[in-house]
Amino acid sequence: MTAAGDLDAVNPQTGRTTRIADGIRPDGDVAVRPELDVAYVTATGPQGRPAVWAVPLAACHRTASMVEPDAELPSVSPDGGHLGFVTLDRRGLQTGVGIVDLSAGGHPVGAVRSFPSASVPPPLPITSVAVDRDDASLAVGGGVIDPYLGKAHPTVGTLTPSEATSLRDLVPVFDEAGISIPSAPAGKQSRPEDWQSSPVFMPSGDFLVGDHGTGISMPFSSGPDGGGMRSIATGTGPLRSLAAGPNGALAWVKSDGRLVLSDDAVDLPFGPAADTPPRTTAAPQRVVPGTFTSVAWTEGRAAESAPLPSVFQGVAHLPNVVGLSISDARSLLTGLDLPVLVGHTVSDPSAPAGTVLAQDPPAGDGVLCQCVVALTVSGT
Repeated sequence: MTAAGDLDAVNPQTGRTTRIADGIRPDGDVAVRPELDVAYVTATGPQGRPAVWAVPLAACHRTASMVEPDAELPSVSPDGGHLGFVTLDRRGLQTGVGIVDLSAGGHPVGAVRSFPSASVPPPLPITSVAVDRDDASLAVGGGVIDPYLGKAHPTVGTLTPSEATSLRDLVPVFDEAGISIPSAPAGKQSRPEDWQSSPVFMPSGDFLVGDHGTGISMPFSSGPDGGGMRSIATGTGPLRSLAAGPNGALAWVKSDGRLVLSDDAVDLPFGPAADTPPRTTAAPQRVVPGTFTSVAWTEGRAAESAPLPSVFQGVAHLPNVVGLSISDARSLLTGLDLPVLVGHTVSDPSAPAGTVLAQDPPAGDGVLCQCVVALTVSGT
């Protein structure tokens, strides 16, 4: 995701950048399902509020679709089966976190499981979400208060979705000493705004986090009463986004917007309870030209070859389709790349079956987004 609101595909070997979509909220994060079939982003939804949209990455499907209204900061589990996101109220304020299952086609199925905050908005803004494979764990960044250092020090917490009922169940990610106070030279203090950030789950089930604004660490457990934080990369500076790729590859966006790629940053095999020591030399890193806000890792070349879809384009004046047949209304609206939903079918003796009786949003709403138009249609 670029600072201009474009979704770009970057080939890590050649450095080639291809634009996939534009008009996206640059601070809304990006997530991608495995095998490059669809990306999830935050863009403007109904009534101008943020919503999570699915952007197909294959060339044969060029229209984005809204999958969760009043939501932002999407995250997909490494197995591609679950979508996590931050939930919002009608004022656009954060209310907590939600998780929903994804079908094979990448669309949500079933009910959303919600984990509300104790207050609206939360005591600390939620800045990132990560969902583990098989929905085993949920990590939330920025929305957790460090129990030792108070509200001035946001961190990352985890919970078990099958057992938790709200964000009160988040357990902060601690360091090797069992507390969140980092080691620092006398008279110096770590940056509290980047205490821990950018959580991500790897396909192996390991968990990574930007640690204290200086590097990337892997929390691990060695039993009921042991564990710590293993250093993966140092000298990264504060992170805005972190993504894990195949064979230990990582990509991260620094606070200044630079995108950094490292092919084998995670020197596997090691992880929770493993004994293999990490490398003694840093993995090679490459910087991608441009300014970015978030990153997700994909595999394959479909995103590079897909044509730019007509998504999130501005619709300055929504046309009036009331009185038209449903087929004519669909033709008019889909010609503007506006998704159409038949929300209600009602009996109206004065109108032929299949006539549009009402639309939401109404005509002339002036919504500068690709909004879903819900139609009320006459029927028997």
